[in-house]
Amino acid sequence: MTSKVEIANLALGKIGAGTITSFSDNSDEARVVSRFYAPTMRAELRSHPWSCARKRVRLAALSDAPVFGFSHQYQLPSDCVRILPDATVTDWQVEGRRILTDDGGPLDLVYIAEISDPNDMDVLLVEAFACRLAMALAERLTQSNTKRELARQEYKETVAEARRINAFERVAIDPPEAPWLSAMR
Repeated sequence: MTSKVEIANLALGKIGAGTITSFSDNSDEARVVSRFYAPTMRAELRSHPWSCARKRVRLAALSDAPVFGFSHQYQLPSDCVRILPDATVTDWQVEGRRILTDDGGPLDLVYIAEISDPNDMDVLLVEAFACRLAMALAERLTQSNTKRELARQEYKETVAEARRINAFERVAIDPPEAPWLSAMR
């Protein structure tokens, strides 16, 4: 079983910093890790459509329509960090925590969700996130640009491998055909 502390210690080990037993330890490592863990995780999840973080939901339209521009709006799920393209909704935009569109409800949404339990994370996401966290922690804990650069290089290599493998787990979806192409047939 993987825990948040184990992931934090993996990141700390990559930069040669001390380990922690809890995010509330009375140490520089614990204070810095507790400040950077969640935002760094959200940034990593947002950077790629990780299969282990994909969710599907059917949203009901909100009762109040947008002021102008679109006829419907939908509340984003509270755990949504990134909306994934979907062939069923072609004209939409995000404003704040809402989706604006002319598509009537319900709206089928595929998105990347925050992962609260590290055991739900793919092992390569754990590694990529630990490298990204190490980059965020390196200068603050070691005052070493070299260690930060080494963490950045390891992150790039890990993410490249993880994305390659993650891509094999998704079937390619043909994008929707443009209306002008359909009209020409």
